[in-house]
Amino acid sequence: MNIILISGASGVGTTSVASAILKKKDLLYLVGTDAIRESARQIILPSVNPYLHKSSYLAGKSEKYECKPEDIKKEKIVRGLKIQSSVVKVCIDGIINRYIKEGDSIIVEGVNLLPGDYNPLIENGLGKQVLLDIPNEELHLQRLKNRIKIHPQRVDRCLNNFMEIRLIRDYLLKKAIKNNIPIIDNSNNIECTIENCLGIIG
Repeated sequence: MNIILISGASGVGTTSVASAILKKKDLLYLVGTDAIRESARQIILPSVNPYLHKSSYLAGKSEKYECKPEDIKKEKIVRGLKIQSSVVKVCIDGIINRYIKEGDSIIVEGVNLLPGDYNPLIENGLGKQVLLDIPNEELHLQRLKNRIKIHPQRVDRCLNNFMEIRLIRDYLLKKAIKNNIPIIDNSNNIECTIENCLGIIG
């Protein structure tokens, strides 16, 4: 049994890397936090939790957001992500508990896997977590642009909110450092990233 958590901001490659590791390790189950979030939206109405019904980088945006000072913008974006992720975590915990009971392995990937939230799982030897990162802002932006033919509407939203995505990236990085979660640079060849991840998760 192996519970593998692959975190990262939008556009850093969590889905691609997770899918490749799934094949390399000959595992059967992979779920993304985007899908989990969408499932939770079917139960929780926007009037109850509006943060859940937005993309991770939009969750903290509110009325007159653009007029706010930069430090307030950062605070709002991080707060939105944290509130959204707290709901998603309830669903993730349920999924993980199910796979632990069944003795099966699963990979969970996505932005809502906040470093530190799953420390008990890791400390008990039941799972491993890594954070994917692209330190260079221009390279991160180019990676997003490269996906525009596959997901034009989604990528367009990402490009229009790239500053917010980078704010989330910075927050996840600080959380990973604080909680001793391994950080994998995905700036270069994806095969190198995969090998680095496998060296940590086993």
